Amino acid sequence: MRNYFVFFLAALLSHSLMATTYAPVPIKKQIVESDGIVKGEVINTTYEEDDQGRIITNVFIRADKWIGVTPIDGHLNVSFPGGQMGDRVQTVHGAPRFKAGEKVVLLIKENDQEYWIQNLALGKFMIKRYGHSDVLINSVFPNHPKVGQIPLVSFYELASNIKKKKFKERFKDKYEIEAQKAVYAPMKKNGRSVASVIDEKEENLSIGWLLVILGIMGGVFTFVRRKQNYY
Repeated sequence: MRNYFVFFLAALLSHSLMATTYAPVPIKKQIVESDGIVKGEVINTTYEEDDQGRIITNVFIRADKWIGVTPIDGHLNVSFPGGQMGDRVQTVHGAPRFKAGEKVVLLIKENDQEYWIQNLALGKFMIKRYGHSDVLINSVFPNHPKVGQIPLVSFYELASNIKKKKFKERFKDKYEIEAQKAVYAPMKKNGRSVASVIDEKEENLSIGWLLVILGIMGGVFTFVRRKQNYY
């Protein structure tokens, strides 16, 4: 039988967070209060019932890096209350949402060797690419600098210092590494990045429209002067 202490804790927390408004929790405080952290890719989500008929959502993560948790064969199952089974829907306000293929960082609470997402959606961070850096964006407060908006490498350093541990990493073969490089490496054309090519096209387009406008203005000016000379 699963121990649902964390279930009730999460439900209580979500109620307090969502009854009136969200309360931002600084990322440093969340790290301190967490039992573990995992960075990885969402493989799928499944649902199950407990012995009280409550629905649990399980998120299956392919773990890339982690601290304070123990993945099995490079994968980790993380749960949170609520979900849908057939026509039955149990909504827990503040519960996170996931989609397959999504890159995330999750803060985790452990209970009876089971992993639960800490603070529900506040404990979920999306990984977004800005320039040459991966940045953590909180799913609830994407624009709050104290809750998210931290470079991934800085997050690793901060978490390691707080937990007094180093992140463990899943072994990746050369094919997976090359595939990741292909995704993140800037696409190039004639030795330049796509961004520079797009900027140049936009610049050329702007110049072209400027020439067209000047040409029209010149034609109108000439027509007016001829008309004035005629009269």
